[in-house]
Amino acid sequence: MQNYYSQSAFDGRVKIKVRPYSIKELASIYEIGQKTLRKWLIPFHPELGEKRGRCYTVLQVEKIFFKLGIPYLLEQR
Repeated sequence: MQNYYSQSAFDGRVKIKVRPYSIKELASIYEIGQKTLRKWLIPFHPELGEKRGRCYTVLQVEKIFFKLGIPYLLEQR
């Protein structure tokens, strides 16, 4: 499994663990609605393939992060 790093305005780097994620979890990471994320993923459906059960596989999540970019996370203090 690979970790991706997202630039944070406060702490430098934030780890985002690549693991199986559901649509709800991915939408939460990107801080968007589930419906919006589904629409964003439509152009990449042929490359991503179908989810396995409720979650995208690790390989699919890596492709999503590559296609949509690493989520920009801000931590509030």
